[in-house]
Amino acid sequence: SDNPALLAQMTILRGVEPLYFKAAESHVDLAPQLVECLRQKANEAHISSILMTQLDSIEGMGEVNACRLLSLNVSSHMKPAEEIAA
Repeated sequence: SDNPALLAQMTILRGVEPLYFKAAESHVDLAPQLVECLRQKANEAHISSILMTQLDSIEGMGEVNACRLLSLNVSSHMKPAEEIAA
């Protein structure tokens, strides 16, 4: 988010690490910019995907209300799901 007040509210949620993110341009697909912003931290934490929620307002009353699963395509040190489940 680019809203400091919202980031402060999100810090009270367990497992949520707020991140200040200002889009390069408005009215463009944020997913590629967000993936680049998170790629290094995701590699360090062995995270392979993130769930992105995009709302016009915190109450969800705006025109945009979307939730997307984004693959981060992390390096090969991640084990495939078959190996983890075995």
